[in-house]
Amino acid sequence: MDGLTIEATFKKPTYKITATADEDGGSISPSGVVPVDCGGSQEFFITTDQCYVADVLVDGTSLDFATVKYEQYEQ
Repeated sequence: MDGLTIEATFKKPTYKITATADEDGGSISPSGVVPVDCGGSQEFFITTDQCYVADVLVDGTSLDFATVKYEQYEQ
């Protein structure tokens, strides 16, 4: 009987966060598709223009407050 070879390959997943803002009223930075490694973190800065109020949505759900620290853990 010939010898056996066992090989395991591992890869840390990268998640993609899409950050967008309306054309009028303010901005988000960074914007576009932002890669985040599993276990990593990414800050987003939301800036409103004068006289505008931001409604921050995560997966379509309004967070309803101006200063947000949002953490999501994937299992």
